[in-house]
Amino acid sequence: IIPITSPEITNGVVLVENGVITAMGTNVEIPWDANVLELPDRVVMPGFIEPHTWRGMDRPNENVPEVPFVTAADALEPLSSYFEDALRDGVAALLVIPGNDTLLGGTGIVVRPHGMTVEEMTVRPYTGLKVSLRRGSDSRMGQVARFRKYMVELQDYLEERKRKEATAKDKGEKFDEEIDTRKQPVIDLLDKKLKAFVYCEVAADVPRAIQLADEYKFDLVLVLGEDCWKAAKLIAERKIPCILPPQLETWETNEATHKEERKILPKVFADAGARFAFQTDFVTYGSRFAWFQAAFAVRHGMGRDEALKAITLYPAQFLGIDDRFGSLEKVKESNLIVLTGDRWTVARRVSEE
Repeated sequence: IIPITSPEITNGVVLVENGVITAMGTNVEIPWDANVLELPDRVVMPGFIEPHTWRGMDRPNENVPEVPFVTAADALEPLSSYFEDALRDGVAALLVIPGNDTLLGGTGIVVRPHGMTVEEMTVRPYTGLKVSLRRGSDSRMGQVARFRKYMVELQDYLEERKRKEATAKDKGEKFDEEIDTRKQPVIDLLDKKLKAFVYCEVAADVPRAIQLADEYKFDLVLVLGEDCWKAAKLIAERKIPCILPPQLETWETNEATHKEERKILPKVFADAGARFAFQTDFVTYGSRFAWFQAAFAVRHGMGRDEALKAITLYPAQFLGIDDRFGSLEKVKESNLIVLTGDRWTVARRVSEE
């Protein structure tokens, strides 16, 4: 048993009642009426958490740059083959959120990869506002300027609303004008009811994202492109949670030697002291699997415990579901998977037991 937050247990028992872990260890009293599942030569650990994906929706982005009011829940397709693959691969929960092409792309939803309806799948319905600093038709400077313009207009709206409320109070009247629902997610972002999942395609976007977060005082999780390894020290210094790109290695030309140098992203970020999570995609064969991402990182020098946390506990923390997912602990939900062998070997698979 690999609990993640405590030492591994050999020949252990996990006791589950009504979907909640009630005991775990080597000396657990098993109730006489329990349904016992014997799993010799198996490994039990928490299910993987996918911290960022647009898959499972009917389209990744809208065609206009500012649509913070849309939600991934309305575009979710419960019968998508993506969710079937995710369940088979050991994923327990995932954040489905609009893609990286829209400045203010809408809000995400955390779901389980199984269920016939969106309601059945839902773990956390209103999670994260997507912001992308990827250059669109504008320059990158223009993209940031567009964000600031939106914020100025929002502040004008909120000040006008306060003025109307004060006027109504002076007149002894009731002020019941509802907040514009198209603006509500960004207001919730400023009130820290939502985090911004900010996509940074290149390293130069990272300080811009941090500057905007400081300026408007919102919480953020950085969703990084391959070039962003150059900002690893800054991210670590600011203690900002981040999600690495699915492609975990890249090549960079050394300006002094003019030779190509290989950069292993998880090693760079781990050495810098950053806290990060892995995300999956279909860029290469291995990038589809969370366990492969972690194993690749371990192969190139990352500590095993940290690699496991990067596919379980850390992404659960980023999504605000670590009270239920991400580790095996008493009172947490029994979101566990059974592996046929060591979690680092290609030969092992998620058991169907």
